[in-house]
Amino acid sequence: MENVNLENLATKDDFNNLSVQIKDISQRVDGISQRVDGISQRVDGMDKKINNLTDKVLNLDTKIDNVKNDLQDQMTEKFDKVLESNDKLAGKMDKILLETASHSVFYKEHKEILDDHEERIKILELQPTV
Repeated sequence: MENVNLENLATKDDFNNLSVQIKDISQRVDGISQRVDGISQRVDGMDKKINNLTDKVLNLDTKIDNVKNDLQDQMTEKFDKVLESNDKLAGKMDKILLETASHSVFYKEHKEILDDHEERIKILELQPTV
């Protein structure tokens, strides 16, 4: 057997001090554990809040898409009405232009006839009456 130095052996007081130190460390670990549990609960609460915010953002995004689609539908409807009205006006303008063109032709024909009548009347007026 080896030679054991009796001066370096632990005493009952050493074990008691070690026990006190272990209890102190254990209390500190318990305190840290409680803090970690509190932080964990706060993180869980934050997760719930983030999930709620995510849901709200998704709902708002859906509402924005719905409003956008409604506005597009309304604008398309109004634009279609404007185009329809313009088409009607264009049709009326075409009719007016056609009528104006035909009146111009008739006017020219009548002018030629009237001019010819003027000459014939002058000739007739110059002839002696019987």
